[in-house]
Amino acid sequence: MIKKSYFTPSTNLLYDLDRKSFIDNIIITNQIVQTIKVFSYDPDSDENNAVSIVGPYGSGKSTTALFLYYYLTNSLSVNVKKELNRKGISQLSNPFNKNDIKVIVGQKTSLDKSLKQAFKFRNNFTNSINDKFIKKGKRLVLIIDEFGKYLEYASQDPENGDVYVLQELAELASRSNGLFKLITIRHQAITGYFSVFRDSYLNEWRKIQGRFFDIVHSNTIEDTLTLINPLLEQFAEKKYKPQNEINDLITYNPAIGDLSAHSITKNSYPFHPFTILLLVSAYKRFAQNERSVFTFLHTSERYGIKQFLLENKGVYQLHDFYDYLKHNLEHNILESPFSQDWNKIETALRDLKVVKEKSLVENIENVKRLVKIIGMLDLFGHSVGLKADDKTLFVSLLTESNSLKKPLIKKILNGLNKENLVTYNNYHGGSYHLWHGSHLNINDLINKTVLEQKGQIDFAKQLERLVSNEPIIAKKHLIEKGTFRCVELRYLSINDIKNRKPTPHDGIFYIFLVQNKSQLKMIDEKLKEEKFDPNEKPLILQLNSNIEKQIREFLAVSYIEQNNEHLKGDPIGREELGNIKYFLSNQVDAILRNHKIFNINIWLHENGLLQKRDYKDISTRCINNWFSSLYQYTPVIKNELINRKKPSPSANVGAKKLLNSMLESSHLEAFEIKTSGPEKSIYLNVLKQTGLHQQFESGFSFTRPIDPGLSHLWDHWDTLIKETKDDNNRISVMDLIIFSQKPPYGLKFGMAHFLSIIKLFSMIDKISVYHKRVMTQEFMYLPRIEKDTIELLAKRPENFEIKYVDLKIHQSLFPKLLQCITHDKKQNNRATLLDVAKSIIEKVHGLRQRTVKTVIGITPQAQLFIKEVRDARSPENLIFEKIPVSLGLPPITSVSNTMGKNYIVRLKAVIDNIEEFEENLYRNLKELINGVWDLGLKSDTSTSNIKKKMNSLISESVLEWAFDERLKEFINRVIDKERINDDWLESVSSHLVGKLPDKWSDDDIPVFVESLKLMKMQYEEAEMHWLKHRADQTNKDIDTSKIEDKIIALLNKINISEDEKQLAIIRLYHNYVKTKEKN
Repeated sequence: MIKKSYFTPSTNLLYDLDRKSFIDNIIITNQIVQTIKVFSYDPDSDENNAVSIVGPYGSGKSTTALFLYYYLTNSLSVNVKKELNRKGISQLSNPFNKNDIKVIVGQKTSLDKSLKQAFKFRNNFTNSINDKFIKKGKRLVLIIDEFGKYLEYASQDPENGDVYVLQELAELASRSNGLFKLITIRHQAITGYFSVFRDSYLNEWRKIQGRFFDIVHSNTIEDTLTLINPLLEQFAEKKYKPQNEINDLITYNPAIGDLSAHSITKNSYPFHPFTILLLVSAYKRFAQNERSVFTFLHTSERYGIKQFLLENKGVYQLHDFYDYLKHNLEHNILESPFSQDWNKIETALRDLKVVKEKSLVENIENVKRLVKIIGMLDLFGHSVGLKADDKTLFVSLLTESNSLKKPLIKKILNGLNKENLVTYNNYHGGSYHLWHGSHLNINDLINKTVLEQKGQIDFAKQLERLVSNEPIIAKKHLIEKGTFRCVELRYLSINDIKNRKPTPHDGIFYIFLVQNKSQLKMIDEKLKEEKFDPNEKPLILQLNSNIEKQIREFLAVSYIEQNNEHLKGDPIGREELGNIKYFLSNQVDAILRNHKIFNINIWLHENGLLQKRDYKDISTRCINNWFSSLYQYTPVIKNELINRKKPSPSANVGAKKLLNSMLESSHLEAFEIKTSGPEKSIYLNVLKQTGLHQQFESGFSFTRPIDPGLSHLWDHWDTLIKETKDDNNRISVMDLIIFSQKPPYGLKFGMAHFLSIIKLFSMIDKISVYHKRVMTQEFMYLPRIEKDTIELLAKRPENFEIKYVDLKIHQSLFPKLLQCITHDKKQNNRATLLDVAKSIIEKVHGLRQRTVKTVIGITPQAQLFIKEVRDARSPENLIFEKIPVSLGLPPITSVSNTMGKNYIVRLKAVIDNIEEFEENLYRNLKELINGVWDLGLKSDTSTSNIKKKMNSLISESVLEWAFDERLKEFINRVIDKERINDDWLESVSSHLVGKLPDKWSDDDIPVFVESLKLMKMQYEEAEMHWLKHRADQTNKDIDTSKIEDKIIALLNKINISEDEKQLAIIRLYHNYVKTKEKN
């Protein structure tokens, strides 16, 4: 009789909220416990407020969310609460009201649109949640089931903006102090929905995935067995008592927990225990997990358990389950990756129709059952710890009422082997497999190759070539320090010990293999003679004959795979060889890890002594003690974004944003970073928690860190930098990085690189910074650190060097020098050498090219001063040597007793000379125009007066008589009404010389003067033609002869040349006409 059950095909979160009876009878799985614990600790904290429940279809995600709903609202039954208490989970002290929880089921539409509709919001959804809930102190739990549908829609419409909506929601939840919790339910990682997109778009979704705390639902075989055990009781008309052989194979099966093993052996009837195991394994591999298992247990389909019970009183065995799959789910299997293995069963069953072996013909039904069982074990047995060996096959056919004798089963297996329907594999502990149809006898081929390669083999060299040992992670060190470290495992022949290559990891175990005690002693002596680095340790494995045999077979298989020509045309043989190689490689890979199982001794060679050790001890205590000693000054910085060898692109972007903010706002808390992105996380973990950036009376500033390890590094960096104060010594930023990567610090490159930039910035008033120019490969002094400097530092730190500047030497000189440069009325008594150097360099680099190029406009001392400053290699060399020498003074040394007023006086004279030339540049241009064009204005007249006078002389009417294009452009620029003052002057002057006055050289001045003269002459010629033409157009009947005679008589009385008379007449007429035109 079948008992009543609470089986449900699936959970619909939205419609099942009121199904309390379902929750009261639920089996509390590990996934439910894991999920509830996330919300049980501190529901009002900012941790884990954006959570995703992730798992494949049918893994119980929605059921878990439904249970969470009842937990958050304190609606669980007393019995369920007691069971949670036994699992260490107490009830919330401040539970949510049901109205505080909103459940939405995903649709293939815009997330933003769907959320607005559900909440009836019109404006920005995130802002609305913030205004209507968080700011008012109201709580909200938003649970979104089938969230993947929104992501699928977003993947089809990448421009819809959902990426930003989800990012805003996650950020809002993380800073809501527990008032807003966002829970999404999906069947894969967020990026899985966008894997085909370009990296930049995919990276946006990766960032969002990082804002969610994922609770992964991936039920193990053990979990599934726990779920179905209560359902098996519905079939328990009687208790099935399996024989001892079955009991042993279940109880001592490492793939099954003790509790499930007991339940299977107790409650399996009417199933054979193996059927229960393969039932779970099969559905996990090609169907929908527990949901399909439950369906099978309640189905009335053909060959299912219910029909079987109506027709039989026996035990439902593996071959019965095969028949069910064949008739009901074969189409699913054929569409799965396991179709080829399934077809082997079908092929073998067809081939049974033509067998001639007597032992098979006489027992054909039992033979069929055995073939089906072997095939089923091949397909689904591995994950539940079952294989088709002699004992398992015998037990598979063993029941209380019917069983085959072992000799008969063996006889059938031998017959199947003779007919090439099954093959026995010596590997995997020995098991039968359905014959693939290969023409090669793989077992014989391996044995033959082993014999051919018999002799002395350098196992270490071969294994290093073929085996990939995963590094051992120092977990305790990671937890304590926040720095990920691992130890490489590398097989090494004793003959190659002198040629060993350094490891890219934090440490390395060199593994030496020996086969007997004499070899152990010999290697021990050689290791004593060798000097190992602090991050190197030798391990010795003493092999035995069994593991040596497996290594030889593994090497033989690798050789066959690469060199056997027959395998190329035999895909089935290649597959069989590949399976054997997979098994042997797993065995060989695990030599160190499973040394106790293989009965192998491990010896650690340390401090000149051999010590027998256990792998577990080596991989935990030994490694952690090793790193605690080797990297004793590793700072405690728990930021996985940047504390790694190669930070992610998002981490690099965050670090650059942080550094750029530092340039502008280092005196403010958190550099005034408002976002909660990577830059804020790096600031909090790296700068704030270590004490590097603290608040003082004058504001925030950098200081010596409080973290012991980081302060030790800071002091050592100080020492290295201060050693550069003498002569021309400098230290590269990359040298600082490399120093911090070595013991006793062991910083990862990302962290070391970031901290080196922070160190540089924190000492900016005590160091001079130099950057290598790409073209000349010379290091040039940088007077200021700017954003492009940060960009270059982040990309190529090796191109930067720094030098410590001793600010105490000649300190009294610097305020006077700075005042000389800046002309400040009040001296800055705190001025430093770097302040002076920066001011001088910026002043000279800001000069016009005209000033830099001139050799006649300024004194030779001023010219040499400009050259020395422009070629400056270091501030010390510039202030104490180059500038004094350019001024005709001896270099200033650290032992000089007098500075001499001459330094200040001569520097002031040079500065005044340069500034005067700069100021007079445009005044000189005006004087040249005034003189060449006979404007008759005062020498200090304004540019506007020059323009006004030129406009009175030049008429636009002359343009049509100006046949030279250069003259036309000159006229246009002179009469240009838009340009005024220096802009007008630059326009006119640059036209005549071909470049702006700022860029002229001394040679351009004569060119300017000659061009002015030429323009004057050409204009007057054009003007004469224009006047003549105008005169010709006047009324010819008017008699002006008397006036003309009087004018000529008047001119003759004046002692001037004929040219001057002619020019006077032209100008007289020109001025008269212009006056009339204006009137």
